[in-house]
Order: sequence, then C-alpha cells, then structure tokens
Amino acid sequence: MMPPESVVAVIRRDVPRPSEYGEYFPQTGFRFETARGPCCPMGLHPKSTFACPMKAEEFAGGVCSQKDVMSFARWWDNVLPSELDAATNLIWGPVK
Repeated sequence: MMPPESVVAVIRRDVPRPSEYGEYFPQTGFRFETARGPCCPMGLHPKSTFACPMKAEEFAGGVCSQKDVMSFARWWDNVLPSELDAATNLIWGPVK
C-alpha cells in the first residue's frame, strides 16, 4: 500500500525531515517526539491541530481530502520497524 500523494506532497513541502526517528508504539506505530508530544508525520505540520490527524480539517488547514488523510493515517500506523527507513524516505526523500 502506498500513501496518498496529496498528503505526502504537503508534508514534503512544509515539514522538515525529522533529525531522529521517533518511538514505535505497537498499537499506533511510529511517532516523532515534539514539544507537543508524539506526532505522526501529518501531526508535524505547523497547521495541524492534532498530533495524529484523522480528519481533513485537522491536517494542514484542511488542504487534503478526508479520504486521503485517513488513508495516510492507516498507512503510517501500519509501518513496521523494519520498514521505517523506506517509509521515511518515501515521504521526505532519501537522506543526502
């Protein structure tokens, strides 16, 4: 399964790649540590109103569809520890 390009494009454009990987939680997947607490990649967006948006209006000011936000959330939450490098590179591109 691939994440929706609309969400990936917004994250890639507006969110710097995290310098460190977050913590893996078996129930919810990887979360990056921030001042607001653990966040998924959508939650790292400066306009996101929740750490792990599940509604279109909670992510980046509502610029993506509800379907795409939910699809990205499901995809990210199912990334396994062995897939984290590939998933992170898929969002932000490979480390240069």
